Amino acid sequence: MRVFHLNSIELHIPQECLTDTLIMAIEQERYENQEADALARHLVEGDVVLDLGAGAGYLSSIAAMFVTGKNVVSVEACEKMIVRCGRIWTETTPRTPRFCTGRWWQMATPKTG
Repeated sequence: MRVFHLNSIELHIPQECLTDTLIMAIEQERYENQEADALARHLVEGDVVLDLGAGAGYLSSIAAMFVTGKNVVSVEACEKMIVRCGRIWTETTPRTPRFCTGRWWQMATPKTG
């Protein structure tokens, strides 16, 4: 597990999920920076955010700073990533987004019998 700090957010990323490109983007503070800026400009208290493909939870974390945590739902297919994100948020902030693992198309498709 490698820990990064980006805009006061602590990201815990499993070693097997890291690539050289990802490490460089985080270290140079380019990781999802345009997306984070857009969230900061447009989100207001009470908005609802659905983050599909949440990854390390960075954008969900940014969103939770502007809306109540219960209004942020993060979905990530990689269970190792999302379990760690949810635990870190629960331990560190009262504005915790809801994290869940799974493939969004499976969650959105009703099961038939």
